Amino acid sequence: SIGAGPLVIKACEMVEKGLSVDEIVKNLENLKNDIEVIFSVDALEYLKKGGRISSTKAALGSLLNIKPILNVKDGLVVQKSQVRGKKQIFTSLVNSLVEKYGDDLTDRIIFLGCGDNKEDLETLRETLLKHAKVKNVYDVNIGCVICSHSGPGVIGISCM
Repeated sequence: SIGAGPLVIKACEMVEKGLSVDEIVKNLENLKNDIEVIFSVDALEYLKKGGRISSTKAALGSLLNIKPILNVKDGLVVQKSQVRGKKQIFTSLVNSLVEKYGDDLTDRIIFLGCGDNKEDLETLRETLLKHAKVKNVYDVNIGCVICSHSGPGVIGISCM
């Protein structure tokens, strides 16, 4: 949802401008490749249960406090990098956007999402505000289907 949300907002803006359905669909097709979706999980146990990582990787990663930084590429979840410790997640997520788009994100739509970890969402927002200029930031709750695969401590950010 944090990847689709910016497209919905853009579609609504185009409807308000009076564009036809065909024009809106064409514009959305062009925009969909500009969306960056990056997230991390708090516990590797759910990735192990879902078959995304082996039991060995989950055990070693948990022991070393490794947190994967994941992103969505062509509809698939892939590991972008990894960090040690939860505090590093927030900076890594924000830095990924700044590296791709620069630190002036005022003309971009940004979604911040979390499972049941609202405190982490606030930490992510503070990190974003510290490292970039933003204007259009929306909060979303990541739903139960995604949390069943990622765990309730999922935290993510998207930008378009």
